[in-house]
Amino acid sequence: MKLALWLAAALSWSVALLAPPPNREVTVLVAGDLNGYLAPCGCTKPMQGGIRRLAGAIAATRQSRSALLFFNGNISGGIGRQQELKAETVAESLRLMKTSGYNLTAADARLGAGVVSAMQRLSGGKLLSAHFADSGTVRGRVAGAFWVVGISEKANQIARSLAEQDLGWRSSLADAGKRPVIVLYDGGRSGAEALVRAEPGVKLIVYSSPGRPATVPTRIGDALVVHPGEQGKWLLRLGWNGKSFTQQAIVSLGPEIADDQAVAKVYQTYLTRVGGEKLLEQLPRSSSSAFAGTKKCGSCHVEDLHVWQDSAHAGALETLEREGHDRDPDCVSCHVVGLDKTGGFMSRTLTPDLADVGCESCHGAGADHSMAPAEHGMGKIGAAACMKCHVPAHSPNFQYDSYWLKIQHSVEK
Repeated sequence: MKLALWLAAALSWSVALLAPPPNREVTVLVAGDLNGYLAPCGCTKPMQGGIRRLAGAIAATRQSRSALLFFNGNISGGIGRQQELKAETVAESLRLMKTSGYNLTAADARLGAGVVSAMQRLSGGKLLSAHFADSGTVRGRVAGAFWVVGISEKANQIARSLAEQDLGWRSSLADAGKRPVIVLYDGGRSGAEALVRAEPGVKLIVYSSPGRPATVPTRIGDALVVHPGEQGKWLLRLGWNGKSFTQQAIVSLGPEIADDQAVAKVYQTYLTRVGGEKLLEQLPRSSSSAFAGTKKCGSCHVEDLHVWQDSAHAGALETLEREGHDRDPDCVSCHVVGLDKTGGFMSRTLTPDLADVGCESCHGAGADHSMAPAEHGMGKIGAAACMKCHVPAHSPNFQYDSYWLKIQHSVEK
């Protein structure tokens, strides 16, 4: 009798082991659309975004649950040596974030086959593109319960950039079998919605769009159509119940999120490479009148100099030095005088009087005026002079009338 009871219990235990696991919700994280913004600009507080905070938010999420991460381009934000370094830095960071796949966009493909191959290698083979067989990318892959694929509405541009033949994307979706499909889409909302309607196996499509992520994502049938917002400022957290995505939470990557230290080291290596390759010195410069330097201006405009010395403009370069961005071409031009001119800022050592946002940042080169004020007048300036640097992406709270009061001096607006 006891033996029969033991066998019955053992059989029940074995059946339990063989039974499929209960249907548990899967967390899916979606990020992307950096457009070259690897770190938030620190000109105005608080600022959002950056790969270090993104990695920190992902790590915090994974402390309480397992989660898949998918990342949609554009990564580099353009072409050039600094953009190549950005692409490689993000690829290595995505490997540390344990991404399940990220999409090759037409913009990133313009960096060339060598950089694309480096992105694939540094990411641990997670770069996706449905458009190539032999470019180092793959057409799709299994990620948890899903089949994920990268698609671009500009496939022909990718093909030209990498000298590859466009193979089309339908075969990559066909490879999914019965798995639900996640599409990382290099394109806008209308193209994404059209693709979802044409392909019933797609349960989630991530597209690109400026601005903040939509509070309520678009649902077409049982598919969700989402975008993670611009410049890498947000992270989307989605829930999958086994049949459809049931919810979306928007995580703002603000200063309350701690940087991930492993990715922070990769980012510091990026800054070291930018400085070591002297990219700042290689910026194109045009000719202009000679600069006098802020101290020279202050020899006559004494009260104005005092106003300047008490303003944040007087420490503009120092703010970059604290963050390690003082040799970063993306940042320095708005923190010094005349970086784009042959006689402008070179370095603190060579041109100390042109460091920081000085008089000539707004009023223009003034050496001639300092020598003969009556003969060489300085034109009036207004809001346009400020808004060359105080653009929404870097200074989102800028209001000319209120900001002018902080630096108001005797020279007319």
